[in-house]
Amino acid sequence: SSVNIVVRVWVDSENYGGVLFDMNEKVYKIFDKEGLNIPYPKMDIYISKDS
Repeated sequence: SSVNIVVRVWVDSENYGGVLFDMNEKVYKIFDKEGLNIPYPKMDIYISKDS
């Protein structure tokens, strides 16, 4: 299961990179402060000896 959050803002093209970085940084800091974590995608692979 997951919770998907989408944030959309309007910003001048020349400011896009800085705004994107600042917003991501603020979200990660707030999540960390509140004890929320964003797990990395993971894949478990099991190899059967019978095959």
